[in-house]
Parts: sequence; structure tokens; C-alpha cells
Amino acid sequence: MIILERLRLLVAGFLCTAYLLVYGYSLWIDRDGGWPVSIYPMFSEGRSQGPFKAYRVFGVTDAKGEERIYNKDLYPLDSLRLLDGFTRMTPADRAEALRFVLARNPRFRAVRLYDETWQAGGEKLQDRKMLVEVAQ
Repeated sequence: MIILERLRLLVAGFLCTAYLLVYGYSLWIDRDGGWPVSIYPMFSEGRSQGPFKAYRVFGVTDAKGEERIYNKDLYPLDSLRLLDGFTRMTPADRAEALRFVLARNPRFRAVRLYDETWQAGGEKLQDRKMLVEVAQ
């Protein structure tokens, strides 16, 4: 019984040591940045050229006019997945999704979806097209 316990500890120690050696080696050779223990840079560099496209949802109120709707008001939608999700939807599905957002946010009298094109780095809006508007 003692032999099995010692063997178990020896194997566990060997596996931990092997993992640490592999991890340390990958950190040592990865001099250009990126993520350790990975062959992909995982979006570690920012976009420096070309336009950036985004879908933005805005709510329309009587007092403020248009205001951007962020994650808490988009639930269960997510602002990071809007471009992917709305790109795959038909116009009727987009309108239905915006009706859902409008129903969850009674302070808005309408909700609008815009297709925006930004300069790289997100500093300057180049183009903005309204795709869908849903009103109460």
C-alpha cells in the first residue's frame, strides 16, 4: 500500500513538473508577445488601418433624443455580438429583436439599429445608416 502511495505522489509530481517546464519554455520563447502556451496571438494587436464596422442600438426618448443602449438594456443580447448576430438575421428578425428590446425598456418610445463605419481606432465616425426602427 505504501508503494502505491509513493508511486501516486511520484507520478503527480512528475506531471506538475512537466507542465511547469512546458509552460516556462513557452514563455521563454514567446518574445513577440501574444498569449503564453498558445500558437495564436489572440487579438493582441489593435487594428491600425482600414475601417471598423459596428452595429449600434439607440433608444429614442422625448427628453434626450437618441441615446445609445448598452449591455444592461440589451439583455439577453450583447453589444459585442451585435454585428455577428444582426448580420445573420433577416430584416424581419432584426425588427423582432428590437421589439423585444423596446418591450424591456419602457422609457424609450422607439429603438433604432444603425450600421456604423468607424475610422481605425474608433476615433471618427465615417458613415452611419439606419437599418431598422421600431416604435411603440
